[in-house]
Amino acid sequence: LVDPAVRLVELPWRTRALGEEVRAGLALRRLIAPMRPDVVHLHSSFAGMLGVLACPRAVPLVYSPHAYSFLTAPAGSVPHRVYTAAEQGIAKRVSVIGAVSNFEAEQARRIAPRARVAVVPNGIAELDAPADDPTPEGRDPMIIVVGRIGPQRNPEGTARILNRVRDVAAAVWVGAEPSPGSDTEALRAAGVEI
Repeated sequence: LVDPAVRLVELPWRTRALGEEVRAGLALRRLIAPMRPDVVHLHSSFAGMLGVLACPRAVPLVYSPHAYSFLTAPAGSVPHRVYTAAEQGIAKRVSVIGAVSNFEAEQARRIAPRARVAVVPNGIAELDAPADDPTPEGRDPMIIVVGRIGPQRNPEGTARILNRVRDVAAAVWVGAEPSPGSDTEALRAAGVEI
């Protein structure tokens, strides 16, 4: 599915063990330094942290949290404070935060008011402006949600959105087992196959 012009480089990173994370960061630094890229896109909180530590300061960084980790922990708890501090550190280092929804942009501005934030529209009217229909001729539209079901993915809100389009598109959620305490009933009631 990847265009042959795209060079894929696998980093030595299989687990989140500290040793592997350090090796992956060093490999990323060695990869990027001679390239002198115009921009580096860091996708997800973990890649954001690794990227801001590994990328040279002269390289512009675009960061897409793709669901803030601090939303998974109760407000005021130690994990919430740690995740928030980490996200604030990432926000200070990157050139722009590329949020995937207006909600994510609001969270970015809340924890890092000075950060430059842009929303990349994803075509869900409840979240941003609608996009043109990208469905190829002869194929039924399908919505595929990828990722574990957890609080930062807002399964109840996602269920409301998917319920509104269930007459025109089937919905499938692909990912790991739901996080403890995640409610999948709203998704199932909206006709989402998990």
